[in-house]
Amino acid sequence: MSTQDPSRNPFEPWKTETKSPPSNVFGIPASLDQPEPEVIGNVSHHNTPPLGAPESLGWTSILEDLPFGLVVLGPEQEIRHENHFCRALMGCGISETGGIEPWLAELCPDQQHREKVINSWREHIWRNQLTRTFTLKGTDQKVREIEFRSSLLEDGGITLTIQDVTERLRTEDSLRHGKSKFRAIFTHSESGTVLVDTTGRVIDANQAFLKLVGIPLSELRLSTLSDLLHPRDVEEFGEQAPQPNVAGSVSREVWLRTRESELRARLTYCPIGDSTEQPALGIYIFTETSAQEREQLEEQMRMISVKAQALLNSVPDLIVLLDQDDTVVDFAPPQEEWEDLKPSNAWSGEPVSEVFPELGEIVSRTQRQLRQEGKTIHADIRSGDHGKQRFASTVSPCGGGQLLAVVREKAPVVPEEPEQPWKAVAFDRSSQTFLATDASFRIIDANEAASRLFEREPGELIGHKLPELFSEDLDDNKAFRKRLEAVLRLDDAWSSRESIKLHNGETISALCDFVSVPLEDGAPGLLVSVAEIQKAEAHKSYDPVLGREAEQHHFRNQIQLVTSLFSLEPQGAAARDAFLKWQVRLRALANAQPYGNATEVWIVSLLQNLADEVCGLTGLGSGRKEIIITGLDNVAVHLASAPPLSILAAELMRLVVGTRQMGQGPSLICDVKELPSEEIAIRFRPGTGRRFLFTDEDAEMEILQVLAEQLRGRLLTEGGPNTATGWEIIIPK
Repeated sequence: MSTQDPSRNPFEPWKTETKSPPSNVFGIPASLDQPEPEVIGNVSHHNTPPLGAPESLGWTSILEDLPFGLVVLGPEQEIRHENHFCRALMGCGISETGGIEPWLAELCPDQQHREKVINSWREHIWRNQLTRTFTLKGTDQKVREIEFRSSLLEDGGITLTIQDVTERLRTEDSLRHGKSKFRAIFTHSESGTVLVDTTGRVIDANQAFLKLVGIPLSELRLSTLSDLLHPRDVEEFGEQAPQPNVAGSVSREVWLRTRESELRARLTYCPIGDSTEQPALGIYIFTETSAQEREQLEEQMRMISVKAQALLNSVPDLIVLLDQDDTVVDFAPPQEEWEDLKPSNAWSGEPVSEVFPELGEIVSRTQRQLRQEGKTIHADIRSGDHGKQRFASTVSPCGGGQLLAVVREKAPVVPEEPEQPWKAVAFDRSSQTFLATDASFRIIDANEAASRLFEREPGELIGHKLPELFSEDLDDNKAFRKRLEAVLRLDDAWSSRESIKLHNGETISALCDFVSVPLEDGAPGLLVSVAEIQKAEAHKSYDPVLGREAEQHHFRNQIQLVTSLFSLEPQGAAARDAFLKWQVRLRALANAQPYGNATEVWIVSLLQNLADEVCGLTGLGSGRKEIIITGLDNVAVHLASAPPLSILAAELMRLVVGTRQMGQGPSLICDVKELPSEEIAIRFRPGTGRRFLFTDEDAEMEILQVLAEQLRGRLLTEGGPNTATGWEIIIPK
C-alpha cells in the first residue's frame, strides 16, 4: 500500500506525494508502467479528470448528495471516499466491514454465490472496469439487484458508482416476457392478424393472414391496410372507431381484398398504446365468414332438427320439454294411448305440476341435482287409481335451463296378495284367545277374544308382561319364565294347564299352548292360545307334565328323608364326614332329574343347582357367590349321563368347599365349553388360597375314575390330587 501523508485529502491529488506502489495481488495496475500523466485537454472517458479545488467547488457536499452510491478506491483497494447513499443502500458501509471484498462477502450469505461475486468483482470490475450487476442481500434481509460501474483513475485507483436496479430489471423482464407472449399469440393465432402503425402502414402480419389474402409479407409492408379493404368499408369502419380517450375495440364485417378476389370477413380493431387518443399501434384481426359456409351450417342445423324431430316421433315413449319455470314447452305423445295419462295440446304452456303432477313432483324435488349439478334423474312413477299404472321416467338437463323428460310405460301393477292372509284373519276373528309376545314375553298383539277374557281393551293388554297374567307369586313367576325361555331357546311348543287371574280378581284354569314363532322382523316370538277355560276349583284333571314334576318333587323329598337318617348316627368327625358325602351324592342324584318330559339335562343349570346344594350343606350360604359357573346355557347332556356327571361334579365341589379354607374371591370356578371334537369340557379350578383336599385319597380317586368311566369320558388333572391346580372332565355330547 502506498504511503501518504495522513493529512492528505483524497480529493486534492495535486497535494499528493506519489511513490512507487508495491506489487498488487490482483495484478499490476494499468497506470504503473505509464509515464507521469500530462495535462491533456480531451481525456478518455475511462479516466477521471483532476478535481478542482475543494474550497471553490464543495465536492464533499456534492458527493454526499448524489442519488447513487459513489466509492473512490486507491490502487490497493483502500477506501478514499464513500458517500452517504452507499452506506444507506444495503444497511452497512464498506468502511465498516473493512473493504470492498469483505463488504461483498457480508452481503452474500451463500458461500458458492459469494465466491462467484468476489471473482467477478476482481476480474471484471477491478481489473477491466466493466459494468456488472450482483444479487445482494442487505441487513434488512431484502434481496436487491445492485449495479456496479467503475472508472480508472490516473494513479491506478477507481471510482465506483453503485445503484439499486431491482425495479428496473423487473420492469425489463416483465416487458420481455410480455413481448414473448405477444409474439407467440401473434404468430400462432388461427385468425388473420395485422399490426399497423399510426399512418396505417402494415408493419407485420401473421401466417394466417398471409394465407388468407395470398400476398407475401414483403408486398404487404409496401401498402396500407386501407388498400386491402373496400373504400365503403374503410369509411364506415372509421365512423365506428372508438372515441378518443375511450378504451375499446370495434368489430364489423368487411370485404377483404385478396390476390385473386374478395372475401367476406369479420374485422376487429384493437388499439395498442398508453394513450387511447393516439395509440402507437393497432391490431386488426380478420375472421373469414363465408356466405357459402354459413348457408351450409344453416342447412346442417335444419337437417339436425328434422332428424331430432323424426327421432322423437319414432320413440314410443312420452317426451316432454320443460322450460326454466317448469312449464311444458313441447311434447311428443306416446304411440299408443295410455289408460290413465292422455297428453293433449292443452299441455303446452302449462306447469308440469298441473298436467302431470307425479312428474312435476320429481322435477320439484330434484331441482338442485338437475339444474345446478347437471345430473340425470331416474325415477318410477305410479299413476291412476291406487297407483296401478307404472311409469319409468328419466329427466335430464338439455341446455338453456331447459329439461327433457322421457316417460316409459311399465307393466301394470298387479296387487300383491299378502302371504297367507287367513292367518291374520284367524288371529283377529277367532273365538279362541290369542296373545303374541316378543322375546322378552312382552305382549305385542291380542285379539278380541283375549280382550273379552281379560276384560280389557286390546290396546291395554299390549305392553304387559305375560307371566304377570298367569301368576303373582314371585317364585312361580320365575319358574314360569324359565319354561317360556326353554320354548324360545329350543324353538319348540309347550302345552300346560295354567291358572289365570282375571281383571276382576277371579281365577280360572285353562289349557294353554305356548308356541315359538318368528315375528315380522325375523326375531323370535311367542304365540299363546287359551282354551278349555274352567273355574280353577272345578277342574281336577291329571296333567302329564305336572304329574311328572310332582313325581320328581316326591323323589327329591324321599332322598332328603333318607339323608336325614344319618343324623341318627353318632356325631363324630367320621360320621359328620360321611354324612356330608352322602348328603352331597344323594342331592346330586336328585338334581340330575330332567325337567318335564325332556330327554336332556342342561349342564350349566345343573351345576348352579349343585353349587347351591353343596354350599348349603357346608353352611357357606348362596352357591352363586362361592362357586362361579360360566359357559353357554344351551349345552346339554343326555338323561342317561346326567346322574354320574352330577355326582362327579358334586364330589369335586365338596373337595374344595367341604373344608373351610381361607382365601379371597370365590372358592371354585367352573367353566363349561364345547370342543370342536364334538365333546364337552368342564373345568374346575380352585380360587385364590384354595385347593382340593382328599381325606382318603385312594378311595376318593377310585370313585372319581369310576364315575368318569360311566360317562365314557376322561378325567384330567394338573399335578397330584392334593396339589392339583385344576380338574377337567371331558365327555362326549
